[in-house]
Amino acid sequence: MSVERITKKIIEDVEKQVQKIANDYEQKIADLKQKTKEEVEKIRIETENRIKYESQSIRERATTLANLEQKKKVLAAKWEVINEVFDSAAKKFLTLPEYTDIVSKLIEANTGDENSEVILSQSDLNRIKERLPKVKFTEPKSLIGGVIIRSEKIEKNFSLDAALKILKDELIIDLAKILFESN
Repeated sequence: MSVERITKKIIEDVEKQVQKIANDYEQKIADLKQKTKEEVEKIRIETENRIKYESQSIRERATTLANLEQKKKVLAAKWEVINEVFDSAAKKFLTLPEYTDIVSKLIEANTGDENSEVILSQSDLNRIKERLPKVKFTEPKSLIGGVIIRSEKIEKNFSLDAALKILKDELIIDLAKILFESN
């Protein structure tokens, strides 16, 4: 073989190897592009799914909070109704014609000694003081109505405030059942 042929053969072999390397390189680049494209698509899908899940979760929490807030408002309104019923009952009791007689009789029956102090609301004091001139009345208190009688060791609370509290405590379960049974 001549030198020219050997050189030509070497050049052909080198060109084949260069072409093979170039082809391998292009294939690896194409494979890498494909893997990258697949990875990007996978990340995109995962991100979309996560966004959908988070969006749904946020909507559900917002709905739950809105429902809870609505229930709180309804509950507050129902409790307001209960309180209004008791306030109305107290006002009606105070306007009964026999109310002043009842309070006067309570005072007369429970002020045995002269050291007893009688505590009334301002409006009751104005109505009852003249009926019982021998009774020692103290400064009026912010009572709804009724009377508190204090002696040295004992305090008798016949106030409408205390009576309504006791009544409310006794009736609250039944009232709540009536008002809240739909919840």
